[in-house]
Amino acid sequence: MKILLEHFKTQDKANMHTINTLSSFAELWSKNINAFADEVQKSGMVSGKNWDKASLYNLVCEKCRDTIEMYVGDTDHTKISVGFIEYLKKSNQEEWVRFCAHSNPESTRPRVFDKLEKLSECKYRYAQLMRNKNSDIEVAINNEEILQLFNRSSPETDLRKYTQYIAIPVFCSKKKMLGVFQIITKYNYIIINDKAGLRHFAESNLIPFSNLIVLIDKISKGLYARPQKSDESDGEQNG
Repeated sequence: MKILLEHFKTQDKANMHTINTLSSFAELWSKNINAFADEVQKSGMVSGKNWDKASLYNLVCEKCRDTIEMYVGDTDHTKISVGFIEYLKKSNQEEWVRFCAHSNPESTRPRVFDKLEKLSECKYRYAQLMRNKNSDIEVAINNEEILQLFNRSSPETDLRKYTQYIAIPVFCSKKKMLGVFQIITKYNYIIINDKAGLRHFAESNLIPFSNLIVLIDKISKGLYARPQKSDESDGEQNG
């Protein structure tokens, strides 16, 4: 009974941390959007300084990591990383991936960070999920399961250090793929011991952060969208 009560107490803390994080984002974004609007009114120009999508993505990853660390009770940043890898389709229909956000500081980010790579040539697990158009959460509860999923990106890659893996495919409301939001733990850092519990934790506490990725993308497109010219001949708007 005591163990069960402690579990619920920890879960409540994680839920409250997620709610507080969402609230802080709403306040921050409101200020950023207002500053963006003021800049447009004053200068007629727009810049990325008041709505920096890359920085906001990174912040989401950091806050997600902090939520997990609070739940586990271990704030060792070296043992957990959260990242977002975006899916890109060029005008010629070529598919690409780019690791565009990470919870770690720049000096300790993966070597593939911010590098464009053809989806068809990428060896990482997130690329396979994108190629399969997978929409379900994927979890690996231990290193044995990770070894069944991960490929070595280079001969010196040590897959034995990885402990748990969570991948959340990110789609917008129109079912368009945006990328994969992923969590990787290392060196025996365990979030939850059982697979059903880890999946439930991801659904309850981590999906809200992947939804923030969608919202940031939507707001960015709205802020920087170019208005379409109306068809003066019939008074209707194109598009």
